[in-house]
Order: sequence, then C-alpha cells, then structure tokens
Amino acid sequence: MLKQINKILLGIVLLGSWTINPAYSALSCSITTAVGCTGTVVLRMSSATNAHAEISSGTTPGYSNNVICCTGLSGVSCTGYTANVLKLSSTTNAHVEVATNNNYPNTSCISAGGEVPIISYQDNNCTGYDTTLASISSTTNATIGGGSSYTKKVCGSLVPPSITFSISTTTLFFGGLSSFVTRYASWDNIDGSATEVEAHSLSVKTNTLNGYTVNVQGDTLKSVANIIDAIGNTNTVPVVGTNQFGLRMTASGGVGAVSSPYSAAGFAYNATASSSSQVASASTGDNATTTYSVRYVANVLGITATGAYTANLVYIATANF
Repeated sequence: MLKQINKILLGIVLLGSWTINPAYSALSCSITTAVGCTGTVVLRMSSATNAHAEISSGTTPGYSNNVICCTGLSGVSCTGYTANVLKLSSTTNAHVEVATNNNYPNTSCISAGGEVPIISYQDNNCTGYDTTLASISSTTNATIGGGSSYTKKVCGSLVPPSITFSISTTTLFFGGLSSFVTRYASWDNIDGSATEVEAHSLSVKTNTLNGYTVNVQGDTLKSVANIIDAIGNTNTVPVVGTNQFGLRMTASGGVGAVSSPYSAAGFAYNATASSSSQVASASTGDNATTTYSVRYVANVLGITATGAYTANLVYIATANF
C-alpha cells in the first residue's frame, strides 16, 4: 500500500562570532631602511636589486639599508592568520623561491590579527592585490629586488575572515512510500526515486583559521501524531519493510569532509527539532569550495498510517576561529 506524498523542506543558517569591518586595513609595503620602517620588516636584502635575502631578524651589516617594510601586519609569525611570502636557502646571503616550492628550509611569513593575509605571484604587476612586496628573478634559485626589478612579482593583500554557504534547492520529494520498496528523495520528481540519487547539494568555503562545521537540525518525517523513525547515530543499510528515515553525504573539492555516521555507504539521522547533528567539517580554511552531495532514504512498515508526511530540516554552517 502506498502512503501519501512525503516531502522535505530545507533551510540554511550561517553562524559565526565575528564582525567584518568594511573599512578593513589594506596591506601596504615598500623598500626602505630598517631604521625608517614604521611597520613590520618582512625581509632584509643585500641591495635594492639583484640581491640576496636575509630573514627579518637578521643582523648582517648592509642588509638594513634595503628592507621590505609592510604596514597592516601584526608580525612575521608563521602561525595563526598567516601567509608564506618566500622560502630562503639560508637565514642570510640567501637565494629565494616561491613559498609553494620545497627546495629551501627557511620560510618568510607575514601574520595579521583579525584579518587574513594572502600572498600570490604574478607576472608584470600585482593587479587585484593590495600591494607589491618585492620581485624575484625566477620561481627558485632566485635573486630578489624591489617591485620594479623583475617580471615575477610577490603580491599581497589582507582580507576579512568570511564564510560562504549555499544550498542547491529547498524542497525535496519521496513520492508515495511503500512497505515493499525503498524510496529516495528527489529534487525534480514529485514521485521521488526508486534508486539512490543526489537530492540536493551544499557548498561551503571559508578562509577562517580553523575551518567550519556543518550541522543539521530538524525532526524526522511526521504526519500529525504519526512518525517514520529516524535511523539514529549508526550508519545503516536501508531495509525494506522497516520504518527508516536517514541521509548520507559525499564530498568533493576543498578540504571539507563528511562526518561520521553520514560518510559511509549506508544512512543515518541523529538530529531532532531541538538538537543538531554534525554532518560535515573542515579543519582549516583553504578558501576553496567543498560541495557536499546529500541523499535521503525512507522506508515504512506495512502498518504505518497513511498521511502527508513532511520534515523541516535546517543546515547550519559555523565558522571556527
């Protein structure tokens, strides 16, 4: 016997504990002397062009006459909200390479307090970035100079911490449920699907230091006083002829990952109207989008009452600072 149409209504919520100031500080860098630097010394150079480099805390005579001086930074720490500028072959009299290479042991970093530093390398100019820190002769085994010395530019910016969260659709359908057939939710077919399909997707990205978590909250499928039992906190294979409501997810792109028990081949659902369940997370903010494909399953007992069963689920993304 087919039960009446069953439907899931979805929502999203963004949560965080930060304030984004539209007038955030811009990064500004120039070549000056160590004595004349009113900001943070990022690197020291043996001359203004065709130079060797020295770490910011170095004391080699002559290197203090040409330093990369930047305002808007909190320091040169390599932890926290930080970006790698260049790698050095030694702490002084060094050749340099782009920080994405792994040939040299010493890393020059910049750090900021409430904002996120970004370093990139572009040819000819630093269009799209706050400032030019320096230029280098090649991507490795390079000499360094001021911004006009070489084609390869070392570019930098400061940006506010942010999180972006979206959902592909907000209404899903199971169709008529039966005790003889497992049903899966579909976004484009009111009759649902007899085979597992992607019901919708979630997309999340952040540049915050410690990534994000995504939770779901909401009751299982209900019709007045009648319910289809949620599977619970154990990943479970669908079983025809039982009361089951659950979801599972897969992830692609970025560093985000699906949380247990939603990451295996079976299904689970451990949230209620008053409690949430974590479905995904990222341990760090890579500012790359992770897309989560979400699938839903429903099974019913033969004695399950007919009715229009619905579930209202809210997905909550929280940035972790």
